[in-house]
Amino acid sequence: AMIAGATIFGYVVGNVASMSMTADIVGMRKQEKINNVLGYMREKNIGKKLRLKVENYLEFYFEQCSGFEDTSLIDELPEQLKCRVHEFLYGPSVDRFSAGLFKHTRRDAATRIVSKLRTEVFVKGDIIFREGEIGDAMYLVERGTVLCIINIETKEEKCIRKQIEGSHFAQYSMLKEDIPHPFTAVVSESTVVLVMSRANVGIMVE
Repeated sequence: AMIAGATIFGYVVGNVASMSMTADIVGMRKQEKINNVLGYMREKNIGKKLRLKVENYLEFYFEQCSGFEDTSLIDELPEQLKCRVHEFLYGPSVDRFSAGLFKHTRRDAATRIVSKLRTEVFVKGDIIFREGEIGDAMYLVERGTVLCIINIETKEEKCIRKQIEGSHFAQYSMLKEDIPHPFTAVVSESTVVLVMSRANVGIMVE
């Protein structure tokens, strides 16, 4: 009875531990990436204040983005199953833009488009691009706020527009080459944007 009891106890504890590790595999992967970056910065004697800022940025980034970067296997699924996966993963993002950019787009097509976009995160004060720079992408604000400022850092500085969740901007850069940005895009709070570049569009068309 003692041997049987010890065996069963060990089996149960082992399975519980295994289940816990499997359930938190994404969290472990994200934490490993953060630790690698912070370890590198400590090795290079980067100041504690800057390391803390980087750590806060990475934590916010991984709250918004998956720890798994390779989604190529999803593209190998049968079409019907792939559509259902896209709906589950990207449906909430499509809903944010359903009244604007995707107003006249089928939902399955919109989720397919969003699946090809690159996610970028910014914290307060970050500059996405500067006035006069040549761009090659448009930006969809999934969360947060972006200020469009002309003549930044001068006496004539002026905010001409505020881009909020569900809006998009800089579409001229995606549609035509060599057009300079007419304003500087400044993030006013922690913000998540989806980036649609000309390269993205080429992949979608193909």
